[in-house]
Amino acid sequence: MRTFGSGSVAVGVFLSVLLVMQPLTGNILKETESKERIMAAYIYKFPLFVEWPNDEDEEFLIGVLGPDHFEDVFKPVQGTKLQNHTLVIRHFGHDADMNDLGRCRILFISPKLADRFGSILEQLAGKPVLTVSESKGFVEMGGMINFVTWRNRVRFELNPKAAKSAGITMRSRFQRLALRIVP
Repeated sequence: MRTFGSGSVAVGVFLSVLLVMQPLTGNILKETESKERIMAAYIYKFPLFVEWPNDEDEEFLIGVLGPDHFEDVFKPVQGTKLQNHTLVIRHFGHDADMNDLGRCRILFISPKLADRFGSILEQLAGKPVLTVSESKGFVEMGGMINFVTWRNRVRFELNPKAAKSAGITMRSRFQRLALRIVP
């Protein structure tokens, strides 16, 4: 199981924010908690439930593709350790180079790029990049994780088959937490 480094005040602050939220299965949206903050907390926790085929990179790169979601939400954990990896958050413009995107461990794709999902996912096919979005139909198109709002809670849908074809393993506990799994 992946553990997050300690000793950093920034990590402590970020983790305390995460602890205030309800468990992964039921974050209730409140006026003081933006949907983006809750989704960022999920993304930060995903490495606890997912395994990538190659674990040799020095960096653990989380990419955000398209119009800037999460603005400074990840700032407190930027540069901290995720086991033996340095956590790096990088925002990519809509015209990002696919080679750069292929270096991400997790890539959040803005729903504003929905008309390009097919092309983006096709170009990332077979690369160990956990693809995440918040757009209806994303997992059916081959995306791996899609955020949805259900009963005023941020939840997620999974496509483990897409993850497996990229060499990514989603633990069974993670799959049990999903609102829906695409067969």
